[in-house]
Amino acid sequence: MPEIDNLPYPYFKIDEQFKILSLSKQSKELFGPASNWMELVDGDSRNKAEQKLKQRPRVETELVLRTNHSPISLFNVSVRWMDGQGHMLCIEQDSRIEDLMLLVEKHRNRIAETDFELFEKKEQIEQALTKIKELSSPLISLTPDTGLLSLFGTVDKELIEVNQNRLITRCYDVSYDRILIDFNGVGEFAEDGVDAFQSLIKEFGIMGAQCFITGLKPQHAFHLNNEGQELDVTYSGSLSEAIKQLIK
Repeated sequence: MPEIDNLPYPYFKIDEQFKILSLSKQSKELFGPASNWMELVDGDSRNKAEQKLKQRPRVETELVLRTNHSPISLFNVSVRWMDGQGHMLCIEQDSRIEDLMLLVEKHRNRIAETDFELFEKKEQIEQALTKIKELSSPLISLTPDTGLLSLFGTVDKELIEVNQNRLITRCYDVSYDRILIDFNGVGEFAEDGVDAFQSLIKEFGIMGAQCFITGLKPQHAFHLNNEGQELDVTYSGSLSEAIKQLIK
């Protein structure tokens, strides 16, 4: 039947029991010999094939078929029933699956690239936050032997730990005798920052620097006193008064 041999896809003519009445040249080349079309269907797909393909007048579904080059191949199978005979086209979907796999792989690569970009952004944000923490505790020289440490924002454990080495190193390099710690720019004094702050005071003392605290608000004093540890510091009411006393 030359007319069916010209079809672009494998073609079968079957009866209601799926007996093969005729088939195209492409079908012969792609599939092994079979008298009943169900012999070409993978065992796990046969129940589905029997239920789906008997629907009238036209049905289309995906089934796993056995071919000469692969025991498992996905096909789009469409059947049109006319006068008790089914006219079937079988379109192999493996190429479509490959396209989908390529699309999935491309999507995975895009996600991986996005994750890396987010990781880079995260690192940049963390670096920026660290810089902000450093800028929140500058130590400047009022005189050759007196330094001013101005704290800003929330004094917590992270703020102290980010800056502790830098502050101690500067204290050692400049050889400060006195460090004035200004709390005027501090909003909250976090509980986890109290121990870290006390540790910083002790390290300044080890470096030979006496600490003076000014601008302390009632809530700040509460946290310091609530810990029950006495700090070797001198308190001053205002920053201007403390500076006058220290540099006179």
